[in-house]
Amino acid sequence: MKNKELNKMIKMENLVPIVLGVALSGLGTLMNFAYESIDEIHSEVVEHRLSLSRLISPDGKIIQSPTSAASRASLNREISELHQAIKVLETKVEYLERRD
Repeated sequence: MKNKELNKMIKMENLVPIVLGVALSGLGTLMNFAYESIDEIHSEVVEHRLSLSRLISPDGKIIQSPTSAASRASLNREISELHQAIKVLETKVEYLERRD
C-alpha cells in the first residue's frame, strides 16, 4: 500500500513543475501583451502632446484654433471672394438674357 501511495506522490510531484511551467508561460504572455499595450498608449499620449504643443504655447496662450482671429479673417476673405464670383456670374447671366 505504501508503494502505491509513493507512486501517486511521485506522479503528483512530476505534475507540479509542469503545471507551474504552463501557468508561468501564460502569465509571461499576458505580461508581454500588457507591456505592448502600455507602449502603444504611451506613443499615442506623446503624439497628442505634440499636437497640443503646436496649438497652445507654454504660457497657455492659444496659438491656433478654428475660432482664432486669423482663421476668422481667412474665412471672411474666402466668403467675400465667393460673393464676388457669384455677382460676376449673375451679371453675366443677366447680360446674356438681355441679348437674347
